[in-house]
Amino acid sequence: MTLLTCVALSSCSGYHLTKNQNPFSQYGIYSVAIPMFVNHTVFANMSGSMTKEFILRLGRYPDLKIYPGESEKADAILIGILRTKDHKKDVLKVNSNRFTTGNLLDSIGERQQFNLPTSNIYKVELDLILIKDPSVIDKDLLNKPELLPYLNRHPKIVFIETLEIEGSHSLVVDETTALDKGGITNFTKNKASFEQSVQVLAKKAARDFQNVVLDAF
Repeated sequence: MTLLTCVALSSCSGYHLTKNQNPFSQYGIYSVAIPMFVNHTVFANMSGSMTKEFILRLGRYPDLKIYPGESEKADAILIGILRTKDHKKDVLKVNSNRFTTGNLLDSIGERQQFNLPTSNIYKVELDLILIKDPSVIDKDLLNKPELLPYLNRHPKIVFIETLEIEGSHSLVVDETTALDKGGITNFTKNKASFEQSVQVLAKKAARDFQNVVLDAF
């Protein structure tokens, strides 16, 4: 199925869950461990926000106990794997530009005027795998991405879901003619802008996962 917003959800299993109740009770699962999601993207520090939002979202079910991190006490483990293409230039796409006129003109010196990006969009894939009573061998299978399409046949796999997520963030463009000008801090501001966009993306991914999968009848 496909969400017309920015998340496309493809399911590898057929199952039916009940809204506002433990979505995994029909599988004998009453507790789930959620370790830090694996980050195979070109972006650093993306796992933390994603993991946190899924812990908070699943923690809303009163009869489902959530263990942050790995725990032998849990009935199942939810593995998240974040993926992008291998190079940033193939992931980040310019969404809008600004021409170097006005207060930017003095900053470029003798160079010919050009367009500067003012916002980017990027796409990330998030694989979510719920494994009941996982062994070390079961979890090791997740280190072999080529096996992912076939893991739904594994008897301990409750589901495999893939979220295709699109985010965007604004870029600060300002003049750099003096130390007190805004452009001197562009890098710091743009880094903060991207981190904020990841937090927004994580909240949406967790919310859509609940709405489309966990609360389905």
